[in-house]
Amino acid sequence: MKVFLYICSLLATVAYQPASSNDTLRTTSLRVEIQNLEKPCGEIEVILFKGKKRFLKKRASFRKQRIEVKDDKTFVVFEDLPFGTYAAVSYHDMNANKKFDRNMMGLPKEPYAFSKPFKKKFRKPYFKEVSFEVSDTQNQILLALQRY
Repeated sequence: MKVFLYICSLLATVAYQPASSNDTLRTTSLRVEIQNLEKPCGEIEVILFKGKKRFLKKRASFRKQRIEVKDDKTFVVFEDLPFGTYAAVSYHDMNANKKFDRNMMGLPKEPYAFSKPFKKKFRKPYFKEVSFEVSDTQNQILLALQRY
């Protein structure tokens, strides 16, 4: 009986642990650099998605930023971003019409980029193909614009 009571008290002690600082939501800044700009005109939109269920769905982005293009290299910074797995999508809105222009076949007319290189295919990438981790050691990514 003493052994049973000892085990129960040990389990109760282990089960109740006060929340440590590691359990709190940790955040960081994410710097996203955009390269391969053809011309310093228009605007760049960078969109972050968190999780595969919301990836590339309209109005399902986690965060987004839109900035005016002034140089051949530009960047955006997302502040207070929780650690986790994300995918980034960007496009160069060269005519600043606030739309990702496509041709009659639905193919992109403007340069675009994903957070990891994605070979041109006749389908959109899967979340796992372009996702990346945000942590205290990984908080910067490079997006290289390309044309279809």
